[in-house]
Amino acid sequence: MLAHRAKLVGLTALMVFIIAYLVLVLTPFGQSIDDQALLARSDFGSATKKDASRVLSLIGISSVAIALLGIWLISRLEGSRLSPLRAISAFLGCVVSAEILKLVLPRPELDAFYEASLVNKDFNTFPSGHTAIAMSLALVLVSVSPSRHRQLAAAVGLGFTLVIASSVVLAGWHRPSDAIGGIALSAAVFSFLVFTNESFAERETRFMKTAVFALGLVGIGVLVWVLRLPSHADGSLTWLLAFFALISVTASYFVIALMRKVPVHK
Repeated sequence: MLAHRAKLVGLTALMVFIIAYLVLVLTPFGQSIDDQALLARSDFGSATKKDASRVLSLIGISSVAIALLGIWLISRLEGSRLSPLRAISAFLGCVVSAEILKLVLPRPELDAFYEASLVNKDFNTFPSGHTAIAMSLALVLVSVSPSRHRQLAAAVGLGFTLVIASSVVLAGWHRPSDAIGGIALSAAVFSFLVFTNESFAERETRFMKTAVFALGLVGIGVLVWVLRLPSHADGSLTWLLAFFALISVTASYFVIALMRKVPVHK
């Protein structure tokens, strides 16, 4: 039953990935709103772009290796029932998959008006490797943390993911659809390879219900705010903020859904 529910989360993530690609990458309308959102990042100023690029520069081979080593040590000290090597292997699978998919998934030029304004228009950018790394690190942390620290691990991991996902767009490295793809890809891989493990048991907590309720309120609030916000004549800033809201809701949903798989140990 537990493995079945984890697979349902994985199938949901896989559907989000496929729909994001089919709608936002392979249709003129999807490319139009995706490119408009990317171009609207200039409204946040050059300083924001530099800050975003500075944040993304922190993600490298050495920093990721140190993070994984730290997570492995935490799992050993806390006596995690789940082998950290399993979670780290899933992490590596996410990163490699993101890079391979970026090479094999084509992005045809269907919206010449906005595509002509983008420097990286000739490059396939779906899904975002940096976002996949961030979401994967978050899920590694969640999967090996003991239940008493699970909520804190999820909050830290989710916050880190949202910072990186927003930064890849604000820095102009990726379109919003790429960030959504990176999040969904990581959630799918971890759902199938890690959270179907029988050392996980499901637990309903008041926190889970509160988190889902709060997530719904935040989503509704952000949507109302975005719709009331004045924007460019073409609505590009509104699309950017709407995508940021969608990225936040997508990442939050999968982290909360997978956090319900709590290790048997305390």
